[in-house]
Amino acid sequence: MAEHASFLIYKDNRALIDTCSDEQAGQLFKALFAFACDGEELETDDRMVKGFYTVFRNSIERDDRKYQERCRKNAVNGAKGGRPKNQNEAGASDCKQSVSIACDKYQTQAKKADSDTDRDTDSDSDTESVCGRGEGETVSIPMDQEQRYLMDIFTQKRKSLMANQ
Repeated sequence: MAEHASFLIYKDNRALIDTCSDEQAGQLFKALFAFACDGEELETDDRMVKGFYTVFRNSIERDDRKYQERCRKNAVNGAKGGRPKNQNEAGASDCKQSVSIACDKYQTQAKKADSDTDRDTDSDSDTESVCGRGEGETVSIPMDQEQRYLMDIFTQKRKSLMANQ
């Protein structure tokens, strides 16, 4: 038996237990623990307890094989680096891609590159719209696929409006 801390007794076996006397049920219950914990087989002359014990023992062994197979698969997957990324995580670079938004209306000439070497360590992220908030202000906003689609539509409309002015 594998080294794990539990074994299952299924509810659909209740009818078997209900046909046992309390003494037989107790003997069966103790025998199941002895088998599951120590691998000891039941020794009894009571044919009903022996028959029910066999039913339960077979299900314990079957569940143990399933457990061992699951452990083997988990070990193989762990050696590969764990659970594969799901569909949403596979496109994470697309979904978490930052989009830089700038209002063309305020950006009349390119700004000079910033040459200072200090670094900003705060982690605030601005998610507000930037149009009309200042000269050439840009904000990085993480977007999912639907938001990118809507942003593309917005950008196209904005450009056509700017061209018509």
